[in-house]
Amino acid sequence: MVDRVLIELMTIAIDTLQVEILEREKSEQILRSIVEGTVSVTGVDFFRSLVRSLSQALGVRYAFISECMDAPPTRVRSFAFWEGNDFGEEFEYNLHGTPCERIVDTNSYQCFPTQLQTLFPEDRDLVDMLAQSYAGIPLLTSTGHLLGHLAVLDDKSMESNECNQAILEIFAARAAAEMERLQMEKALARLAEIGELAATIVHEVRNPLTTIMMGLNAFKKLELTDRFQEYLNLSLDEADRLERLLSQILLYSRPQTLDRSEIELNSFITETLNILQTSPVAAGKNLNFVANIAPVNISVDRDKLKQVLINLITNACEAVSIDEPISISLQHGENRRICISIHNGGTPIPADILPQLTKPFFTTKASGTGLGLAIVKRIVEAHDGELGIESGEEIGSIVTVQLPLVLF
Repeated sequence: MVDRVLIELMTIAIDTLQVEILEREKSEQILRSIVEGTVSVTGVDFFRSLVRSLSQALGVRYAFISECMDAPPTRVRSFAFWEGNDFGEEFEYNLHGTPCERIVDTNSYQCFPTQLQTLFPEDRDLVDMLAQSYAGIPLLTSTGHLLGHLAVLDDKSMESNECNQAILEIFAARAAAEMERLQMEKALARLAEIGELAATIVHEVRNPLTTIMMGLNAFKKLELTDRFQEYLNLSLDEADRLERLLSQILLYSRPQTLDRSEIELNSFITETLNILQTSPVAAGKNLNFVANIAPVNISVDRDKLKQVLINLITNACEAVSIDEPISISLQHGENRRICISIHNGGTPIPADILPQLTKPFFTTKASGTGLGLAIVKRIVEAHDGELGIESGEEIGSIVTVQLPLVLF
């Protein structure tokens, strides 16, 4: 009796082990199919290879990947569609009344293993496809944003189990990563296009502006009445402001390519302050630099970092009255970073304005272009750094620039 029980238990254990081995082999085969089918392709070819491999992995007739066309999503279009023996034509459709709607609404895996047409009578495409079962999963960005979905259908019933769900999750993660990469690629191309357009516009405006400024400067030689002299001065001031705006638009629109070299930051800031103290904006202002005891070496674009410091210290000078101090200091931060801090005790910046300061064309100055801090932010981030601004009644305003130190 005991021997029979032991034999039965051993048989069960062997059967279980065989199932586990088969499942493991199946999983390894699926992973190999993903790698082999997609390692050397991108874009449309990638998605096509993925749906074909998915169909084979699950043994189903149909597989497709979709992208949301609006927000909140009501309509999707396919990236790739496998329909049994070949790739089908791409398509788009409304989500209402479809099993895909359930995925998008719940943002989760959904499976309808049988009676699909009965469950979704409004979806006439299911009839045309002879579809009886369905499983699908959302495609999400690394931050959880919905991109689209991945789905499979079959003309027979489909198993609803953890293994099939895990397979869909593996394929969905790979598809979402490629879709996100393509969106980033398109965004970068669009930014480059916008940059080229901005440069063209600046060029087209600057040429007639130069002619206008020549004419206005010629009028300065004439003896004008006070009224017309005031008009002329106003026109020249506005022309100068427009010229500055055009220059800054050009700076903002161009990619931040860096010509890096190693500098010692204490001496670099001292040199920059010596230049600034001769400018009218710094006249009568106390610029106090607290240098770091030890040398601080960083790898930066000298000209661009100088532009950052001049812009930020100029802003601080404009915020304080004569004889009020402005403190510039260095502190070591976390993760081998150095923090340049610029502190003034002027009127605090309102809390609702703080988040807007680095946005393009936002300014609180009557003659400002609204691009100074936006350009500063881009330069700092191009150096793998971080720009911070805080302000309040007790602390005044503190602007910080964190940059990585040179690693030895």
